[in-house]
Amino acid sequence: MLLLAWAVFLVQYAVFVASEMVPTYHQLFQLSDLKPSPIDNSRSLRKKKTFMKTYALTVRFYQNWGGGSLSGYQEPVSNPKVYVDGAELPLTVGFRYNASDIRTYSGGAGPGFDQYAQYLNADLRRNDGAVLEVTGPFQNVSYISATVYKTLFAVNNETMQFFGIGNQLEAFDYEFKVDGPSNPYIMGNPSVFSYDPPPPSLPQPLPDPESVSAARKITTFQNSDIFSLPLQMQYSASIGSVPVYRLDKFTSQVILADDIAADGCTRAYLFAEPNTTELQILILRIKLPSTFIDDNTPDSTFGDYQTRYFSVSAHRSNFTVDKHTISYWGVNARMMKPLADADGYVYVFFTPDSFSQDLATKQGCAPGIPPILSWGRYSGYVLGSPSYSIIIRYRAPQKAWNGSPENAVCYSSPRTLMPLHPGELAEFTPEIYGGSLEAFTEKGQIGPIYNKQPWPSNSFRPSRNLRRQR
Repeated sequence: MLLLAWAVFLVQYAVFVASEMVPTYHQLFQLSDLKPSPIDNSRSLRKKKTFMKTYALTVRFYQNWGGGSLSGYQEPVSNPKVYVDGAELPLTVGFRYNASDIRTYSGGAGPGFDQYAQYLNADLRRNDGAVLEVTGPFQNVSYISATVYKTLFAVNNETMQFFGIGNQLEAFDYEFKVDGPSNPYIMGNPSVFSYDPPPPSLPQPLPDPESVSAARKITTFQNSDIFSLPLQMQYSASIGSVPVYRLDKFTSQVILADDIAADGCTRAYLFAEPNTTELQILILRIKLPSTFIDDNTPDSTFGDYQTRYFSVSAHRSNFTVDKHTISYWGVNARMMKPLADADGYVYVFFTPDSFSQDLATKQGCAPGIPPILSWGRYSGYVLGSPSYSIIIRYRAPQKAWNGSPENAVCYSSPRTLMPLHPGELAEFTPEIYGGSLEAFTEKGQIGPIYNKQPWPSNSFRPSRNLRRQR
């Protein structure tokens, strides 16, 4: 009888929680907490006759659930409100993918954006004593963060050139102060899927691409050299092995400034720069980490995840709306999970855009959804050519998880940067190989990978002339 009463109580409680609106968060930033960074006193900046210091806010939402379909991420999130010293600031869309708007395909150009994320921006010009507040309802998303950047512009003849980032203040969803029963992003608490979701905001237009908005410059990584490294062309041509890197400390703090780990390097990204002229087709293998939204039934109680969100993207060198281009550039953990092999590894193929687009057309893929290739023992999504970079994104990875980029060596600058060595992130170390379309078509081969043979042990080692001081 007691057990029956307890069961009835649990059902009633679940219904009660589900009928509640999702909790509201509040996050305060004191701009005076922004400490000087290497760029503040740089010689290049001191040579400028005039420069201007501004502040920019970026709020990131990853993998909006929407209606639960694979295209649900395109639905607008419910915008938070932003206040500086009590005065509300306008918030604009930095990026949100829309399959029917070809302009949003530019998110795959340069370092760009994650296809499945939404970026909201605000610019502010206040003194260092200002207090900024971000408040709004939690969302049915994998991850939320709010970051305040001090940005520096060189001013000359009424033009403004983005010079760099002078440090950051960042807060993650699990740190937000909450109005309501509990923070839905803390393990063991009811997750956002235990509540009624907030209504979405009305769609907003994309910003003017010529805007000098500080927030826009940051969220689009306007410095095109961010992934342009001295080692980018160095790989083993005999086996087509493509090295993978963690961003160095200088690039992380001065150019990117996103999710900086205690060692000074970002923990949010790994990247590779294949020579797509010589390596026309590539295959990436990585063991898939556990994430929050990884299937059609997200957890109603927030769990213990290796990383909150995970994706792989193929970024192209340039984009123009009058040039034919494919409508997708990334895949996330939810998409890849059904294709994992018996050992939990997933595979992503990178091909010339025309190859991927033709396959998508044959498979009748909806805009924004890449096709799937079954290639002997290996199956995976097929993205276009990563003529700029392959970017692997992690959101809030756990330091205790051996696959977190935070557990890779943090190098001081691009000059000293070295690739991950085999096994540096245990079985979660990504491996990328490339080869010719001819060998792929005629021999079922991509570098040392054959479609009917087991994956070989990793034999790539940086040559001696690549070994440099950290």
